[in-house]
Amino acid sequence: MEDNSKTLTEMSARERSEIVSNVVEALESASANAEESGDSRLIANAYSIACTLRGCRLHFGELDLVAVEQLLAQGITLMSMLSAKRSLNEPKH
Repeated sequence: MEDNSKTLTEMSARERSEIVSNVVEALESASANAEESGDSRLIANAYSIACTLRGCRLHFGELDLVAVEQLLAQGITLMSMLSAKRSLNEPKH
């Protein structure tokens, strides 16, 4: 299988906007799920990263794309950790 991953620098403006939008939506969803479980730290972290990324999406031309890539990676890592935490807390059948 071929690896088609690109850095933000290699992506078109549309591709950058789409990936940031997808991560922001996932973070907002993760934040809502964390709110149901009362995890205030996770809510704050997911919300903060989502808001920062949303602001970055509006100013790509002016921003350091490496910093945006790092924010995306942090957001994705946070969602992965939430998913793992949820899996541990789900009742086993």
